[in-house]
Amino acid sequence: MSQVSDHNLYLRYVKAPESRTLVTRNLGSGSIGISRTRCDIENFGMLDPPEREDAYLVFLRLTDTKEDVWVNERHHVPIMAQKGFSGIIDYRQHCRIHAHKPFDTLNFHLPHSALLALEGAERNRSITELKAGPQDCFDDPMIRGLSDAILPALERPEIVNALFVDHIGWAFAAYISKTYGHTLPRVTRVPRRLSPWQQRRALEMIDANLGNDLRLADLAEACGLSLGHFAHAFRQTMAMPPHRWLLRRRVERAQALMVDSNLTLAEIALRSGFADQSHLTRVFRNTIGVPPSVWRRHHARGPSPR
Repeated sequence: MSQVSDHNLYLRYVKAPESRTLVTRNLGSGSIGISRTRCDIENFGMLDPPEREDAYLVFLRLTDTKEDVWVNERHHVPIMAQKGFSGIIDYRQHCRIHAHKPFDTLNFHLPHSALLALEGAERNRSITELKAGPQDCFDDPMIRGLSDAILPALERPEIVNALFVDHIGWAFAAYISKTYGHTLPRVTRVPRRLSPWQQRRALEMIDANLGNDLRLADLAEACGLSLGHFAHAFRQTMAMPPHRWLLRRRVERAQALMVDSNLTLAEIALRSGFADQSHLTRVFRNTIGVPPSVWRRHHARGPSPR
């Protein structure tokens, strides 16, 4: 079978009129794709078959729809897929779908290699398969909850930091493998916290890359840990995941610039690693409780620029 395929990763076989995708990097030997596909066409017809590969597609229905499904040429009666229900496609099998109704889905492309890497160590934990198929609709509150976090990012991908995408991809894959996967018991022991040198290295890297697309895998590698072990240990050590720590440090840099410089808020936003002033304002308000303009008036050492 092929390695992780862009054809499947970006759901090109669906050929939906509207599709947006965020992609993680360096998670094992594969990438996790998070995409939304929308189509308002009645009786859209037969989708192209996905390429066969050692990977899964986990999807969440964002609207009611209706479709016929064939798995390994076995036909399943037309499925009424309800909004809020999920399903899993095993790309190792031959799958065809005929869409009878308009559809809107949130999709997670999960290569087997990434699932193994995210769980810890490939030699000590083996995910054989996920327990469900496209014809098996199930209601999972956790998947619906994760969708609430990722859908706004798909609408404005330019303001999303890479650590956030990696964190969501890792959290989703870890949950899916634990909940729906047939696995062997874990043998390795997960470190509960980062050691002092690992904590220092991770925080230095984050501070040096506030405006860059730092990846979760880069931090894990620098600390000598698997991605799953690092994400768990960082959260235990810092009481928050890496992407939230990154946003916190960006806000702290913005605060320092507001106190010590006459830069405009738009200039401060860019120098602090934010996409624009509105991005700074939203994150600053969520973190500090007030907009940056209000905070600056009370803390600036001199007259604040408009």
